[in-house]
Amino acid sequence: MMTLKIIYKILRVEFSADMKRKIVACKKQWYKINEAVAQFASCYDQASRNIKSGSNAVDTKELAYKLYSTNYGQKFTFERH
Repeated sequence: MMTLKIIYKILRVEFSADMKRKIVACKKQWYKINEAVAQFASCYDQASRNIKSGSNAVDTKELAYKLYSTNYGQKFTFERH
């Protein structure tokens, strides 16, 4: 018969391993998001330096999207809704 101490040790090890996997997965996902956002911020900065007279924030954002697509070969998908 298993004692409470043994059950606790088993659960602690399993829970700990599961938490470590989740932490690693979260860190990897955060790295991907952070990298893409930093790249887009760079494109937005470049677009804001190249705006023409009469342009507005929407024009700057559209140019930043175009720059991102051109520079990185994919659409920027982390848009706030």
